[in-house]
Amino acid sequence: MIGTPTAKGQLGQLIPPRPRSPWLNSYAAGLLVALLKNRLWAYPWMIAFLAAFIGYQAYRLTFTLSFGLAALTIFDLFIAWLTFREYRKQLARHAPATN
Repeated sequence: MIGTPTAKGQLGQLIPPRPRSPWLNSYAAGLLVALLKNRLWAYPWMIAFLAAFIGYQAYRLTFTLSFGLAALTIFDLFIAWLTFREYRKQLARHAPATN
């Protein structure tokens, strides 16, 4: 039939992909709130969350070299480093004083 979408052709353009970012954003927002409340358990989780994104971004960069994605990856590395530094400070602050 003329004008009918094919399975590989126009159908993919008619049906938008399922949104996955709201699910991921809700977890990131929850971690961010926990970090703002200085919850020690949230720091390693945030670092792991960022490491997963950095790994995926590096994987995507192997297919298509994109300046924007490279800049985002570098920014995520910087945020992970800052999170690690703050985690060390918080651990030192909450460590019991031994005299």
